[in-house]
Formats: sequence, C-alpha cells, structure tokens
Amino acid sequence: MAMNLPVSKNENVFSILEQSLSNQRNNLQTMEMMVGEMKSIKEDVSKQHEEIQALAKQIQDENRLLPSEIDDLYQAVVLKSINTVRATSTLEGKEFKAEVGRTRRFIWNKLNRKFGTSKYIHLPRKHFDEALEFVRTFSILDHI
Repeated sequence: MAMNLPVSKNENVFSILEQSLSNQRNNLQTMEMMVGEMKSIKEDVSKQHEEIQALAKQIQDENRLLPSEIDDLYQAVVLKSINTVRATSTLEGKEFKAEVGRTRRFIWNKLNRKFGTSKYIHLPRKHFDEALEFVRTFSILDHI
C-alpha cells in the first residue's frame, strides 16, 4: 500500500535527504583527512622508532662492556687457561698454578692485541661476542 504524501511533504523529505547526503559527504571528507593525518603520524612514528633503534645500537656498540660481560669474558679466559694447561702438561700444585697464570696472561695479551685495547675491560661492547668466541676457540698452537 503506497502512501501519497502531499507535494510539500515530499519536497521537505527531499530537502532532508539532500541535507543528510551533504552531511555524509562532509563526514567522509573529514574521515579521509583524519585517515591521511593518521598515516602521516604513523610514518613519523616509524621513522622516529628506526632512528631510536639506530641510536640505541650506536650507543651499545660504543659503550664499554657491562660488568656481567666483563665477568663472562674473565671466566672464559680462566676456564680456557686451566683447560689448556691441563691438556698440554702434567704439572701439579704451584707449578700448575704458575703455568695457568702464564697461559692466562698470554691469552689476555693476544685478546687485547686482536681488539686494539690495553685492557679487556676497555673492549667496546660491539666486540663482546667476537671476543668471547676468540677465547673459547683459542689455541696456543695458533699463536706460537
């Protein structure tokens, strides 16, 4: 059953629909602008995030070893010197300890020379993993 509305009411409906359509267009334009701004903000945040990560890496690489890293490197040298002397000699007691000390100093000397430092505690953090691997794979035969 169709309703026949008077002409004036039809014109009023059209006016309302046109106004509604105009409002929706304005809303769409506003939303498009907001999406554009949000994309721009996202790009800016992504760029800043990358810059922060690069700076953090640079700071980490330039800084000296952390106390825990110094301890890890020290323990690796101690263990390597003890195991090296055990594998290459039959010394015991004070002689064994003296030889371990000489071997330890030899390892430190080679490590410091390899990385251009006067003391291992001055080693830049960026070389920590490489230094640890150097100690773990160290062989006196490679340096004689």
